[in-house]
Amino acid sequence: MKQATVKTLMKKGLINLLAKRKFVEITVTDLIRESKIARASFYRVYNNIDQVLEEVVADVRTKFEVNFLPTIIKKDEKELKKKTAAFFRSVQNDETFLFTLLPENTSIIVSKVEQMGVFNEIEPKDDSIEARFLPGLVFVNIAAIIKIWKRRGCVETPEEMADFTYRTIGKKYLML
Repeated sequence: MKQATVKTLMKKGLINLLAKRKFVEITVTDLIRESKIARASFYRVYNNIDQVLEEVVADVRTKFEVNFLPTIIKKDEKELKKKTAAFFRSVQNDETFLFTLLPENTSIIVSKVEQMGVFNEIEPKDDSIEARFLPGLVFVNIAAIIKIWKRRGCVETPEEMADFTYRTIGKKYLML
């Protein structure tokens, strides 16, 4: 099996497990069973489960950097609403999306994203407490909104969710 296929299956398997169990309780055996991968295939690609988690987090970081970071830095309201709606559309159809995780695991993901320095890329206009902490607040709040939306069955349209997110979070952030 190709390395890229193993990685994809392992990441999906880990996300599925994180929706059911705490990260610290997941073993390599659990992960290979969930992913339907041979143990040897796992160890050809990874040394441990932490490496799989780091790749999952790197995917989240990439999605954030590609979709939102340039728009947030440019303070482009129209583009932010458009990209937010597209993001909600992608989440709506993704059953393995990270925001289905147990609360304990969500905090691990957020902490890892922060450790990877995503929020360091955003240049605040000043050194106020808002400028220092708002990027993390935005990320965590969007994660919470998505989690509730998914749990409710995505009743609202992606455009309605993007508009709500912009009104409640984006507008405040763009004012910095």
